[in-house]
Amino acid sequence: GDSRKSLGRRDAYHGLLTSPPYLTRLDYVHATLPEILLLAEFDTVPDTQRLRRSMLGSPLTSERPVQSVERLPNPLKELLNAIGSHSSKASASYYHRFFSTYFVDLQASMRNIAKVLKGGARGCMVVQSSHYKEIEIDLAKAVISLGEQLGLHHQETVEFSSQRSMALVNSRAHEDARKPKSESAVFLTKG
Repeated sequence: GDSRKSLGRRDAYHGLLTSPPYLTRLDYVHATLPEILLLAEFDTVPDTQRLRRSMLGSPLTSERPVQSVERLPNPLKELLNAIGSHSSKASASYYHRFFSTYFVDLQASMRNIAKVLKGGARGCMVVQSSHYKEIEIDLAKAVISLGEQLGLHHQETVEFSSQRSMALVNSRAHEDARKPKSESAVFLTKG
C-alpha cells in the first residue's frame, strides 16, 4: 500500500520496519516491471503509468504546494534551497521539484506511520545516503529530523556500507554520486 495514505487505525501497531524508495531518481516501477506484470496472475495488475507518477521518489515529478514545503523541518528547507540555487542546469526547476516532492511525500508517509504506532512502539527505517552534484544528502538525518517533528524520537542509527548503487552504473553520473553509499537503519520510538 501507499504509506502516504491511511495505514489503519490510530495506535494499532507495536512496531514497524520499512525502507522507503531511495533518493536515486531510479524509476522503481520500470525497474520492477516484470514482477509487477506477474500480478496479472492474480488479476491485480496496477495502471503502471499511474503508479509511476504516484510512487514516492518517482522521477516523474509534480509540483507540491509551497505550504507543504514550508512545513518541512528547517534543515530540509535549507537543503532544498542549496539544491535550487545550485548553478547546474535544471537545479531550480526539475531537481528542486524532485527533491521537494520526495521530502514532502516522505513527511506524509512518516506522519501516517507515527499515527498508527502505539505509544512507546519502535520503528526502523532503512535508508541510503545520496548526493546532488557535490551536495551530500544524508537521508538518515532527514528521517531523524522529520521523525522528531512528528513525535518519533531517535534511538540509534546503525550504518553499513553498500557497494550496490544504481548511480555506480551510470558512467555520466557526477563524481560524488558514484562514490559507495552509506545505508542506515534508523530506529525511532513513538513518544
